[in-house]
Amino acid sequence: MPGDAGKMDAQDRFQRIKLNNDRLNSCQRHEFPNAIPGIENGVASMFGQKIKCIRCDGEADLLYVNAYIRGYEASGKSGNDIMRGWRDAEPKRRFFKPDTD
Repeated sequence: MPGDAGKMDAQDRFQRIKLNNDRLNSCQRHEFPNAIPGIENGVASMFGQKIKCIRCDGEADLLYVNAYIRGYEASGKSGNDIMRGWRDAEPKRRFFKPDTD
């Protein structure tokens, strides 16, 4: 039937989306490469770009990755665990100890 081609494409697309979602949800901690697609052409060209997690092979758009790393950092961890080079330098912790003179 002529209308079946679109239905098969939609089912195939749904299955690919579901598989990708399952991969992302099952990953214990994402790790993304630091080569950001589209960055060489400026911020506007980065919208809609996707990047693959090294651990689970799931694809995520850059807005998701940004929110994911910021949430990870909000828990007190380093965003460099997720994407090397996220922060230029790790903040140094300052310990206040009494002078031992």
